[in-house]
Parts: sequence; C-alpha cells; structure tokens
Amino acid sequence: MHQFRQWIVGLGIAALLLSGCGDDEKDEEQTKPLDVSKLNVISIQELDMLAGPGRTSAYLAPDGESFAYVDGTALCLYTISGEQQRCIDLEEPNLHLDNELTFWSPDSRHLILATDFLRQYRDPDIWVADMRMGTLTNLTDDNFEGSLLLNDEEVEPGFIDLGARFINEGQRLVFVRYPYNREQSQTATIMSMKVDGSDLKEIGKIQTDQRYSIFALDQSPARKQWAYNYFPGDLDDPNIGTWVTDAQFEHPRKVGVFDYRRDDETITAPAWWVEFSADGQYLMSYSDQLFIQSYPPPTITPEGEYPRFDPKASPLRIFNVKDGQSFLADETYFARSAAWAPDGHAYAYIVTDQLLQGGQDGPGLYLSAGPGEPGRLVLPGMFLPPTSMNRQPLTWASNNTILLGSFPPEKTIIVQLGEGASIAFTADATATQAAE
Repeated sequence: MHQFRQWIVGLGIAALLLSGCGDDEKDEEQTKPLDVSKLNVISIQELDMLAGPGRTSAYLAPDGESFAYVDGTALCLYTISGEQQRCIDLEEPNLHLDNELTFWSPDSRHLILATDFLRQYRDPDIWVADMRMGTLTNLTDDNFEGSLLLNDEEVEPGFIDLGARFINEGQRLVFVRYPYNREQSQTATIMSMKVDGSDLKEIGKIQTDQRYSIFALDQSPARKQWAYNYFPGDLDDPNIGTWVTDAQFEHPRKVGVFDYRRDDETITAPAWWVEFSADGQYLMSYSDQLFIQSYPPPTITPEGEYPRFDPKASPLRIFNVKDGQSFLADETYFARSAAWAPDGHAYAYIVTDQLLQGGQDGPGLYLSAGPGEPGRLVLPGMFLPPTSMNRQPLTWASNNTILLGSFPPEKTIIVQLGEGASIAFTADATATQAAE
C-alpha cells in the first residue's frame, strides 16, 4: 500500500491500542428536516475582502449574522453586510494561528483559536476570543511560548493541548491533552472546562502509544457519542481512520477511512477533521493528503465529455455512523469542501474543478438532500473554502447563509438560501435575477 511521507515532524510509526467494541445508542433524530429541494440562492453579497489565499480567513458565525476575519495580524468581527465592529490584535501576544482550526461557539459569541502546532510545532495553548467584548484569553497557559523545535531553553511546556471544540451549547470546551515528553508516547486524555477556563477536569481517555495522533474531536448532537480521528505517521497502520465512541469514551469503534483506489493502487489518508450531521446519523471527514501530494488531482475523461478531476480524489468522505457505509460528497464531480445543514443530514458543497467547461453543471455551490443523493447546482462559479489552506469545513448558518471565498476575483461571497426566485452569478461576479 502506498505511503506518504510524514508531514508532522516527530510523528513515528506506532499502533493504536483501542479496547472494546459495542453498539452505540442512537442519536435522537430531528423532526421536519430541511427540504433542500425547495431552496435556491435568493441573494448574493460581494465583499472586497480576500478570504482563503495567503494568511486571510473568514469564519461565518452559526447564526449567520456576523463573521470573523483574520488577515494575519488581527482578528476582526464584521456584520454580515461587511461593517467592521471591533478587532483583536494578534501581534502583541505573538500569536501564530493555525487558521484551519478556528471554531465558533454555538451562540456566535466566542471563537476557539489554535496555534500552528501541527506544522510548525508552536506551543499549542488554547486561546478563546470573546468577539462581543473584543478580548483574547489563553485558557491553558503553561508559561512556555515559541516553537518546540527551536527550544534551547530549559523551560518546556507542561502539556500539548489540541483539537479544542465547543460543547454543551458553547458553555464548555473539550480538547485532547498530551503530557509533554520527548521520549515516550502518551495516552490521549480528553479534558473539559468552562468557556472561562474554570472547572477543568478529565472526562475520558483514548489509548494510543503515538503522541499527537488524535487531535480532532466532535460530539454528537444528542451528546451520546464522540467522533475522533486517528492520524498516525504510518499510513499502513490498520487503525488509521475515523472512530466513534460512547459518551464515556468506552467501546470505541472504527467507522471508516479515507481511501482512494485506482488501478492496482490503494492510497489511504488520515482525517484532518470530523463532524457529525445535525441529526447525528452521519459523520463527515476531511483529508487533503492525497489532494496536496498529487495536485492537480487525478483526472478522468468520461466518453464524450471534457476531462475533469476524479471525484474519488475529493478530500471529503461521509460515513454512516451506524454501519460505516462510505459516501462521496458527489459521485460525478470533484467536491472541495462542504457544510452540514442546520438540521437533518442535508449538506452544501462546492465543486472546484478548473477542467470543467460549459454545460448545465460544473464548478459552483451544490445542495444535496443527504449522503447518496445527487447534488443540485444552485450557484455556478469558482469558489474556495474561505480559509488559508482551504481545509476547514464550510458553515451553513441557522438563517440559511453560507460564506464562500472567490479567487479570482478576490472577494468574500455571502450567499443567502431561501424558497424565492433564484439568483444567477455571472462571470463578472455580478448578481442577476434568473427565472426559476
């Protein structure tokens, strides 16, 4: 089986020691899930803000009323119409962010910020920004700053804290903690604390003998399950993939793995993030290992059609939590990023394929009623996930707003979905009314 070179310095070859296996309690299903067949793009707003390339990133709040914007030196809050509210200086604390691990709280007030540990080995404390007050707080300060790779001082970090996410409607955070140890691999300890950093406590353990191999978490909407990644250095490790476990972190079970099969070759890649659908029935995972290593992605040329990127090389995989059935976001086109709907298990996704030409379908924003259901193009255009490395999932806000990056032209695109007449997005990035 083909192996990629390790991309995280210090990750060695190890096996995951996970004990037990069992059936999971079913998450409660939402009633009256969103009917995406009735949704169109009813309005578009363009902002002259670059979101995606370089050090720029935009993060839509869950309520769709505002978004956060990072340009490398400052974190700013904007209304959805593009009016700047307040900014937080990132230079004074010398905070080097990993822009792919920034998450809003469900109440659209706080942001989790993560330092660039996974690529640059910078001290991975957990920072929280209160966007209403304009304050920035280090919740896990261990009196160490800087890079672990360049550290010549006697002071060493006490802990490596990774994968922070909000839980309990944003009242608490959960994260993975590893004791810092140069010689030994450690068990991943799952910690929880209030959003102000108080009431820190251990809530579970995941057994692994490889440091830092688990760094992505998500809690199911009904709070009965957890999902996490296992990201080893050895891509032949049979435990690589996306896992679920119960509320007590007992009885872990592997759900699926990203793999790409072509001819006689099978490429396996680990997940960068995992995310439950709103009804808890499905997990979406993302791995751009294949995409980055082989860009541009592998192509196919269907008979009588234009060449296009192979949809099986898409970094997205969706798994049925109950039985592990695997789905592509789109069976026909190369999907680059996606967002679960605010309820049910519908999702929006973007097709980013420069090879596609003409025709009714092609690059743009699509909606799908659920895994295995065909997508419907609702907004043609070449869009990007609006973060620096395009790794973070899109956000489908509760008011049916979606934020996209566009390059070129260098814009931030605010898309409003609804049941009205559809809007066409023309080549010169202007919005025009179109017949349904």
